[in-house]
Amino acid sequence: PMEEPPRTRRGALRREGALLAAALVVESVGGLFYAFSLYSETLKRRYGLGQGALQLVGTAANVGGNVGVHAGLLYDAKGPRATALAALALGVAGWGGLWAVLALGIPSSLPALTLLATVQGQAQLFSDCAVVPTVMGALPVEHAAVGVGLVKAFVGLLGSLAAQVYAGYFAPAASNAADPSAAHAATDSATVRFLLLVACWFAGACALGAAALGVRKGGRRAILGPALRRRADRWLAGAYAWVLVLAAALAAGALAGEH
Repeated sequence: PMEEPPRTRRGALRREGALLAAALVVESVGGLFYAFSLYSETLKRRYGLGQGALQLVGTAANVGGNVGVHAGLLYDAKGPRATALAALALGVAGWGGLWAVLALGIPSSLPALTLLATVQGQAQLFSDCAVVPTVMGALPVEHAAVGVGLVKAFVGLLGSLAAQVYAGYFAPAASNAADPSAAHAATDSATVRFLLLVACWFAGACALGAAALGVRKGGRRAILGPALRRRADRWLAGAYAWVLVLAAALAAGALAGEH
């Protein structure tokens, strides 16, 4: 499509900044996709899973997170809001379902656990699909790829943050290690509380995305005028600087946890 003339109104830049901020929040749930190792031992112990069965559950999450032509079809038909709402529903079903199974002591089979993992992966995929094409279509041509790179950086970084949140606020004290049964009970309790946080985190982020991303699928991308382009360049450079600060903080936190 033809490009619009350079814009000089700051309101457009503020709207695009707000959309990018909302996209960052939504993409934060993609990091929860990597939390499997934090609760896999509980699943293995609670349901008597062998290592092969546990790997099957993890593989199901990976497959669910990477097979999603249907997510693109929904986005093309209904736009980002419907796609974010679908991610919300899937996230509540997948993460909330796993929390309920463990919290209520519901007997579960390997197929049921595999299905929950697949739904968790699908939730992450739908959230990603709601964000990436919207950012590509809404930001000016000279910043679209940079914006997508910024939001995708949050996927891995927030996965590390989730691990540190678990270690700092949920993981049982080392004093329980002397009594294996007490240690297992403490770990299981921590897993249940953490999964509740994950389910709420996912639902809240996707609800914000459904409200903020809107119904438009991203139309023509304009070229900014020189003054606003310089301002947008500074804004994006600052955002990337904060990403690097977050990465350094997460690395420092992980190293501190070893001592």
